[in-house]
Amino acid sequence: MSPAVHTAMAFVAVLSLIGTVANVHQLRWGFLCWLVTNAAWVAYDIALGAWPQAALMAVYWHLALYGYIRWGRAQRARTVSGASSSPTSCPLTRPPPPAVARASGAGPRPTR
Repeated sequence: MSPAVHTAMAFVAVLSLIGTVANVHQLRWGFLCWLVTNAAWVAYDIALGAWPQAALMAVYWHLALYGYIRWGRAQRARTVSGASSSPTSCPLTRPPPPAVARASGAGPRPTR
């Protein structure tokens, strides 16, 4: 591989880490970083003939797409319901709705 390819893949590695940091901070755009970088890794691994690694990166690409879509739906649902639409609130770890909390025994107990 040429030095330009190695330089490009170093950039891809840095962008992958930026996406990870964004995701740790529950920022949806981190998934976009992963979509770009995972696609680059798939192409690179195919060029190297590293088929199992290319398959793994393809799975990661699909998971990033799924996460981006799911977090987007959750953000829209919160905006429509009037809940906080903070970009740093994670749709996957928010508390359950009151009906679910009552059914599961979580949350405040009704008074008699």
